[in-house]
Amino acid sequence: MSIRKGHVRMAALSFFAIDELDMAASLRMTLTGHRVLAELIFWSITLVLLLEDDVAMLAMMLT
Repeated sequence: MSIRKGHVRMAALSFFAIDELDMAASLRMTLTGHRVLAELIFWSITLVLLLEDDVAMLAMMLT
């Protein structure tokens, strides 16, 4: 059984195509992680600012 040049070329192209798809999937996962982190930070800051206002109002009412 011998390996022809076409088979080697096809195998190499398949490897690079799979490698490129894997890199694209990895990039999407990274970007998704960054988006989730950004949303978490945004909502955390929003919640802290809302609670700060409520705490200040309660402090004024109790004093």
